Amino acid sequence: MYESPIQPAALPAASFVSHDWAGVDVLAETRRAVLARGVGVSVHEALERYLIGLPRRARRRWIIGNDGPGEIADYIVIELDSPSQPVSLGLWHAKAAGGTTPSVRVTDFQEAVAQAIKSRRWITDLRLWSELGARLAGQSSPRAHVVEGNHRLLEALCGRDSRWRRLALSTRQTIVRGEISIAQPGLSQQTFEDALEAGPPLATLQTRDLLAVLHDSVSQVSPRVTILCSA
Repeated sequence: MYESPIQPAALPAASFVSHDWAGVDVLAETRRAVLARGVGVSVHEALERYLIGLPRRARRRWIIGNDGPGEIADYIVIELDSPSQPVSLGLWHAKAAGGTTPSVRVTDFQEAVAQAIKSRRWITDLRLWSELGARLAGQSSPRAHVVEGNHRLLEALCGRDSRWRRLALSTRQTIVRGEISIAQPGLSQQTFEDALEAGPPLATLQTRDLLAVLHDSVSQVSPRVTILCSA
């Protein structure tokens, strides 16, 4: 018989970033959803603004939307200095909240964590660039759209312009530095941390376990996991 010692609840290995979601309809994930509700902006629009506002980490940056069945991620962030240098690849998964008040709801994280784990393969998949190029051209689904960055240069990097084959990331062994992130305005960081300290209820334990599974699943390709949440 093995007796496992009881361990105190610990904060998962993730970087929590508290964000101000004022003016955002946190119940509406997409533009279509917020148009139907008619209030504020969607979680996706808020995430776009957040990503655009982040400092650049390289000379070139692209922010790409790819929401839909079979998506690479809701938003893809690509940063690089030159095609011969390592590429930074950020995969963001955004979900609407299960309630208007930030709290700790395990249902807010179940689908996002599953999608984030599934997306990890793209960080090491050499077909990423050709597939992204096909999605930019509308030849693969869901179609990708460039939110920020030079569209034509990105197509060339994805191997879509025969005149610039030497630039194509799809034809070389490119070093990719991955980062997988989740945007969930329904999570209150303070409530979550306080609950972990004070004998956590079931929802907090389940959320902690989900985030721990996420970290363990993606840590080899994404050393850091970021959770964009509420205060």
